[in-house]
Amino acid sequence: MALGIMLAAPGLADAAQAPSTKMAPVPQNKSPVPQKVPNILIIMLDDAGFAQSDTVGGAIHTPTLTRVAQTGIEYNAFHAAAISSATRAALLTGRNHHHVGNGSITEISTDAPGYNGLIPDSAATIPRVLHGQGYASAAFGKWHNTPPDETSPKGPFTHWPTGYGFDHFYGFLGGETDQYHPRLYNDTHPIEPPNDPKYHLTEDLAAQAVRWLDEHQVKAPQQPFFMYWAPGAVHAPHQVFKEWADKYKGKFDAGWDAYRQQTFERQKAMGWIPADTVNVPRPAEMPAWNSLSAQERRFQARLMEVYAGFLEHTDTQAGKVIDELERLGLRDNTLIFYVFSDNGASAEGMRGSINDLVGLNGITTTPEQNMKALADMYGGEQALGGPKVAEHYNAAWAWAGESPFVGTKLVAGYFGGTRVAMAASWPAKIKHDGIVRTQFHHVDDIAPTIYELLHIDPPKSVAGVAQMPLDGVSMAYTFDQPTAPTRKAQQYFEILGSRAEYADGWIASVFGPRKPWVADLSGLISWPGKLSYLLHNPWLGDHLGWLKWNPQDDQWALYDLKHDYSQSHDLAAEHPEKLAALKRKFDEDARANNVYPLGEALSEALHPRHEAPSGTQWHFGADTTRLPEVMAPNIRSRDNRVTVDAEFGPNANGVLYAMGGVSGGISLYVKNGVLSYEYNGQGLVRTRVSTPKALPAGHHAIDVDLKLTSGRRAGPAEVTLSVDGHEVGKAELPFTVPMLFTATETFDVGRDLGSPVSLDYFEQAPFAFSGKINDVHIVYR
Repeated sequence: MALGIMLAAPGLADAAQAPSTKMAPVPQNKSPVPQKVPNILIIMLDDAGFAQSDTVGGAIHTPTLTRVAQTGIEYNAFHAAAISSATRAALLTGRNHHHVGNGSITEISTDAPGYNGLIPDSAATIPRVLHGQGYASAAFGKWHNTPPDETSPKGPFTHWPTGYGFDHFYGFLGGETDQYHPRLYNDTHPIEPPNDPKYHLTEDLAAQAVRWLDEHQVKAPQQPFFMYWAPGAVHAPHQVFKEWADKYKGKFDAGWDAYRQQTFERQKAMGWIPADTVNVPRPAEMPAWNSLSAQERRFQARLMEVYAGFLEHTDTQAGKVIDELERLGLRDNTLIFYVFSDNGASAEGMRGSINDLVGLNGITTTPEQNMKALADMYGGEQALGGPKVAEHYNAAWAWAGESPFVGTKLVAGYFGGTRVAMAASWPAKIKHDGIVRTQFHHVDDIAPTIYELLHIDPPKSVAGVAQMPLDGVSMAYTFDQPTAPTRKAQQYFEILGSRAEYADGWIASVFGPRKPWVADLSGLISWPGKLSYLLHNPWLGDHLGWLKWNPQDDQWALYDLKHDYSQSHDLAAEHPEKLAALKRKFDEDARANNVYPLGEALSEALHPRHEAPSGTQWHFGADTTRLPEVMAPNIRSRDNRVTVDAEFGPNANGVLYAMGGVSGGISLYVKNGVLSYEYNGQGLVRTRVSTPKALPAGHHAIDVDLKLTSGRRAGPAEVTLSVDGHEVGKAELPFTVPMLFTATETFDVGRDLGSPVSLDYFEQAPFAFSGKINDVHIVYR
């Protein structure tokens, strides 16, 4: 039996009934659907680069993408929205991402209509529309389209996958999760993966999809289905079994500069990109490979080996789903869209790190600090890819994986952030001809394509709610007209102020206020050593210029894509009238799609969700588990006191409370009677305070006081541990984590679910408390 959690999917015999949602199924279309309608499978990976797959000239083996391409067609001018939630919302609705409330990721949603993280009822999703055509539906993997404050086990569930029209969901709700200890939901029910060293989330997702297909064929073999398989890989943390990473041992020793050049040459030789394409240079902030020490080159190469193994492993799991379609005799009449990524390769690993969220928290570290922490705490290079670290490769590897383009993920103004490989296959209808499709298209074109192929007129109303028109256009014409002119006349792009407007073969671009490979989003901590703050930073001019950003001052560039595939030659000065026309079009699109206020999502980084004032209190009982960190009190980076009232047995063991995971978090636990508090600073610094001896059996009141010694969030802090009113230990924290320890880990009482915060009980997780917890009381000071 395949590894994974084998939970029964909802009965497929009931799949034609109304989905678990506040909205009813779409009524049957007046035009009858042909009897032999196709099944539909959308595969979409995460944070993969345009130039990484060997299908399109890269060095990483992706047999499944190759298989889909060689039984169908592939596209080299297909686009995403430069960031996760935005792409997913556009794909599932056929509308522009701001138009459906997803102008950025849900974690930094605001009250503005284009950025609230809510797909409106007026933009019915593909599964909801297909329900009216008799389709069953299931989603597996990463969701990332639910506001964070709605992601607890108590809901509300309106904006979960089952609330948006899917019959079944198995996966995680946030932007990333630990591959070995994922925070999973089966529909709306929280579940825990097995504490098994052979478990891996991506394998589990493939096994679950296969099981769902098998049950579907048993219970409703005549019913067509729509499956959305979006595993969350290869988003960091880059975690995969050692044997997969070792397949690439030594293959990246020549470095990122050589990789990009060699890949660029292969891309041209195989006809994936035009022969006259220019390979744009490496950004000045990224070092040349030959400038690194031998020790650092080995560290950086291993990070890439792990990533490569992770990508091949992920693509292989996608292949298992297609294998099952073939075994069941369904492959010939299944339309597959394999979208290789939801955005460009991620540069958020900055200089290469054993923790993928340090940059997003504004924490700057050196490779030397990461290598030292890796050696001192985790056993060295062998730990990379394993369950105790959450690494992310150097931003220069992302740049190399985006040959020949400018930019990476988060850069919406340039193709390094938006152009992704895509292949489509439908053996019954699409004939493989070996011709790369060069028509300009976007993820919001997939829904209109499906509807055209099924002869569906998008509904004007769903459950009494008038529907907004689709923004996308069908790509179906490209199936048998490989060289036809594109029917996509116009498309805007915008993420975090980076923006562009495409029309009729030209594009006007603004890079935007931020460089994703520079740690500038938060408190900007320089660790270890002196702390730097927003507006008080000695290198503000170099790294935090976006704080002074005025969109009116942005310089636009202009490119003729018919002769400049990689946006290498700015023609703004030569064609000012063309640039002015495209800028006007962008303004029109921005107004029509709720893009304004421009850069709205950046305001959440500067002014995070308002926290409760000092004096606010919470009480949590022993049954509190799976409370998302974003919904829990901030006990990581503001003055607070946590008081635990509990009954201890002799030589007690277990976790009293924990927040976060192995990649960053807080835990108060007792082991063989000795009480310890650990502040896990993103896996780089682990600060522990312990009682000098075991606590006697009986009732105890334990206080943990955290006080920022600088008076500012993200600054150093002092933590004091007291038992029954007596101080028993104190420690200095070199920094506190300002935004989030993790993306999907939780606050738990009486155990540490998910990946364990402390290595001290890693093998014993969830390390449930052996005594009785009466109350956990948190107060902001």
